[in-house]
Amino acid sequence: ELHQSAGSSAGGGGGSSSSSSRRCISSGAEDPGEGWAPLSDLPAVGESSDSQRPTLLIFLGDSLVSGVGAQDEGSEPAAAALPRNVAARFAQGAGVQVRWVSVGITGADVQQLRNEGLPKLREKIEAYKAQAATVVVVLVVGVNDLRKVQLATYRSKLRHLCDELKYIVCEDRAVDAIVLPALRICDAPLLNIFPLNYFVALLCTLWEREKHKAVSWLVDAHVLPFPSPPNGERQESMFCPDGVHPSAFGYEWWADSLAKQIHCVLRERQARLNDLANPHQLGEWATMPL
Repeated sequence: ELHQSAGSSAGGGGGSSSSSSRRCISSGAEDPGEGWAPLSDLPAVGESSDSQRPTLLIFLGDSLVSGVGAQDEGSEPAAAALPRNVAARFAQGAGVQVRWVSVGITGADVQQLRNEGLPKLREKIEAYKAQAATVVVVLVVGVNDLRKVQLATYRSKLRHLCDELKYIVCEDRAVDAIVLPALRICDAPLLNIFPLNYFVALLCTLWEREKHKAVSWLVDAHVLPFPSPPNGERQESMFCPDGVHPSAFGYEWWADSLAKQIHCVLRERQARLNDLANPHQLGEWATMPL
């Protein structure tokens, strides 16, 4: 099972953790939106077992993917803070090798991600199409569509984007899962002010329902609930000074939860596939004539 990590195994400068007990991810030196386990360790198609199958995490999103806010005072921004931390925690907890790629466009809505983000993402994953990896797409979106009051078109545009992401790696093979993290912008200190917070909380709930409606038709697509804040932590520590984006600690905490949720999604999917492959385990009804 995935477990909480006290530290990160992915750094911003291209190094990996020195602990041999961790399957760690190095952050790409040439592109802060990529990280990897050594490519030589990844088996070619047909050579991997399910237990040793590596994982490719593909991130597409707005400023929450590009990493706005993930910096200490006076330091440089930590690019792709969410993807790096999710990949590190997933690799450590699931015990598999992980490669991750990300495209984050600050201020992007769904349409901009589709027009500009998808082409960039396709270029980045071109080299991984021959790898026999479990593929998970993490789509972080919604805040900028709400900010731009795109009420009428958000759901349909999101549905089309998810449809394209489903086959982003191979035209004849769907990705193993698409996950859309739910967001709680009403918790941001800038908006969590009485009485504004009551209105924003209701609006946030209604807006996040649109994600569920957009992907309800799509197999292996899931909206992941936003986790409850950790006990004993001040809310201010979770956010950067702008009062909207997560702090470095906020990204790490959120990534830990996302890694566990993604692991559960894949485990449940594998259990479902195993049941379909062994119908005699489903009970007598599974073999009864229709």
